[in-house]
Amino acid sequence: MGSMSTTCQNCHLQLAVTPADLRAGQGYVRCSRCERIFNALLWLTDDADEQAPAVITEEAPADVPAEEETPPPLAIEALSPSGDGEVEAADLDIKIDPVADEDAHIDISAAAADVAADIPADDIATGITADIGNDIDTAAAQIKGDLNDDFTADFDAAAARRAAPRPRAHWGWTLAAAALGLALLVQLVHHNRQSLIMKSWAAPLIAPIYAAFGHPLTPDWNLTDYTVRQLGAQAPPFSQDLIVVRASVLNSAPYPQPPPVLRVTLQDRFGNTLATHDVPPQDYLRTEPPPRLSADQRLDAELVLDDPGSKAVGFALDACLPSSAGRLVCASVP
Repeated sequence: MGSMSTTCQNCHLQLAVTPADLRAGQGYVRCSRCERIFNALLWLTDDADEQAPAVITEEAPADVPAEEETPPPLAIEALSPSGDGEVEAADLDIKIDPVADEDAHIDISAAAADVAADIPADDIATGITADIGNDIDTAAAQIKGDLNDDFTADFDAAAARRAAPRPRAHWGWTLAAAALGLALLVQLVHHNRQSLIMKSWAAPLIAPIYAAFGHPLTPDWNLTDYTVRQLGAQAPPFSQDLIVVRASVLNSAPYPQPPPVLRVTLQDRFGNTLATHDVPPQDYLRTEPPPRLSADQRLDAELVLDDPGSKAVGFALDACLPSSAGRLVCASVP
């Protein structure tokens, strides 16, 4: 059988091994040059005995012996399993032959195959997995470094763009944008003019503007939201020619409305109208009338009227407000 050798993948030194060495270390050996432990079976070669070619040399003089200095054998350590399953290093004196030819043909002999059959497959897989893991870690580190470089470059570019001064817009564009914004605001106000004129804060602002253009703006108040109740009528003790009518006015709308004008209609026993009186808020209230009645606000009214005589046996009350045309519009008689 030819001699077997393996190659250390760390320092590329070729080592001579025997089946006994492989069995002792379960295929693992330690390189005597770099002290690295590796699986010798992965790079095991079988070197066939080659006949050295005859070389014709001249005889050396008798007094000068022709001797070649041979390098002393190097020692490698074979790994042998201990009793608890761990691998320990054992010093073995094994001669190795350095081989400079890196293109030698790799051939696993039958003896090496027999030795490999006795070595657990898990040990071989562990060595292969370790080498693959090292390659993966190296590639991952390289990819991570490339990604970090790309991210740093993108971040620096974005920061440079933010730091760069932006060109200022021309004043003409600013003026045009302001004009368009003002036109949009005017359109919104005109579209909602009826709801705005009913607001106590907005009416003093927009009513004079519409009046200046010859279009007085009058809110569309809801007269049916006024609730007018009669509280009775009697002649005052100080005069027999007057009649005092008491009533209450309630704003039932969910928004404020102005105090209404109260229309008093005196009737005879047949329901015919004897007299009609339109009394403004400043005449039927004992205090200054408020500009608006808030939602669910009530006013107590006291109306002093001329007594039409004994023919008047009843009266009717109605809430009225002036329209945009200046005509008084009432809830019961539009």
